[in-house]
Amino acid sequence: MVYLWWQGSPKRRSCYQETSSWHVDSREGNKMNFARTAIVVLTLLLAACSGNEGTPPPPSAPLGPGISITAPTTFTETCNDVTLAGFAGVVGRLRLPANSVEESTNVNVTWRNDANGQSGEAVQNLLCGPLVGCSHTWQTLVSMVVGDNPITVMATDLTTGATSTDTITINKPFMTYTISGTFLSHLGIPPGRTSSTFITKDGSGVSETAGVQSDGSYRFACVPDGIYTLTPSSTINYTFSPTGLTMSVAGADITGQHFVAHAFPISGRVTWASSGSPATGVAVRLSGSGSIATASTSENGDYSLLVPNGTYSLTLIDNFSGLSIPSTPPSRNVTVNNVDVTDQHFTR
Repeated sequence: MVYLWWQGSPKRRSCYQETSSWHVDSREGNKMNFARTAIVVLTLLLAACSGNEGTPPPPSAPLGPGISITAPTTFTETCNDVTLAGFAGVVGRLRLPANSVEESTNVNVTWRNDANGQSGEAVQNLLCGPLVGCSHTWQTLVSMVVGDNPITVMATDLTTGATSTDTITINKPFMTYTISGTFLSHLGIPPGRTSSTFITKDGSGVSETAGVQSDGSYRFACVPDGIYTLTPSSTINYTFSPTGLTMSVAGADITGQHFVAHAFPISGRVTWASSGSPATGVAVRLSGSGSIATASTSENGDYSLLVPNGTYSLTLIDNFSGLSIPSTPPSRNVTVNNVDVTDQHFTR
């Protein structure tokens, strides 16, 4: 940032120049404040700025305010990306309370990662409050590569074209990848809107569990190179095939890690007795045959539970207390024997 001003006699002026940089290592942890190293260079322009004789020529136009930007001293890493945030603005530009006049800074913030050549525009917001005025904030997500990533952020005054830059260097010790797959019935039917089935990943000294989504998919992110074992589990008494999978992550994502169980859906709809309209977000509890699970009704009031052969009881329960709530019928007893069971409806 460079500022130029008159000091003392109009025959005399001085200049002040500041440059800043950070260097942080992501292995020290995320969301931490790091010490800022500031290098302040004071330059006396002897030929142009010193001496008592003569009058320096006036500028052809009045000097406008300088522009500033800050690189963050905190950051958040997500897998191979980092989120940076900071402030930008025009030095000396009038800051007015937000409840009187809306301020437009007319400043644009861009970024560039010199390690991989990627660049882009930051997301920018104007945060205003009474008395304190307005602040121009910026935030951006930047992809990284292994090693040092010198990331430069630049603020540009769109009125004058003036710019200011700052840099943060983040060290990425290794890249990470994903492991993904599905859990479906032997007929390819997903488990539905229930949080009952999980996949556990073990390896590289870390154990992590991912829930199977309503469409049957699961995914592990931010996985470094290594050998991993996946093991399925559920509160429903499935017999999984296979019972586990082992794979090696070596510089690429791993897909197609699928699990299957011999199972069939129990399905129905929940409606309001007063209007007949769908009851959305109602919890339907299943128990019996060594299984327990809860499904949530969709916006159409529909629910579905994927279960192996057995005899089950269905009831509506309160989402918070887990206690049964009044419904018609109060419960349903269902037997699954190698076929789907449908039309298990409730009203409440």
